[in-house]
Amino acid sequence: MLNTSVLDSVWSNDTQQYTVTVENEKTKVRTQVPATVMFYATGGFETPFFPDNLKGLENFKGDLFHSARWRHDISLEEKRVGVIGNGCSAYALPVVVISFHFFTHLQGPVRS
Repeated sequence: MLNTSVLDSVWSNDTQQYTVTVENEKTKVRTQVPATVMFYATGGFETPFFPDNLKGLENFKGDLFHSARWRHDISLEEKRVGVIGNGCSAYALPVVVISFHFFTHLQGPVRS
């Protein structure tokens, strides 16, 4: 259900299922759907976080975006790509970048 937000879910002991209210983000049409199982996978992609204490970030002249808000208008071909993070995307994103051969240089994760 792409372009869809979950607004609410209510469990019913009588029916033994959830009633889930969803909204199409493009049309704003709301629908209620039944569900016997729900996975709460809100994760870190819901609200991107940019640390404000990265030394030198104010001097960075390149493109900067969060993987949760991928910029399809930016080509990574022949670019030096840096990935800063500590979650799943910090490990999965370099694999995606490498698999498409978009990079000229890629530094592995560094922990302090």
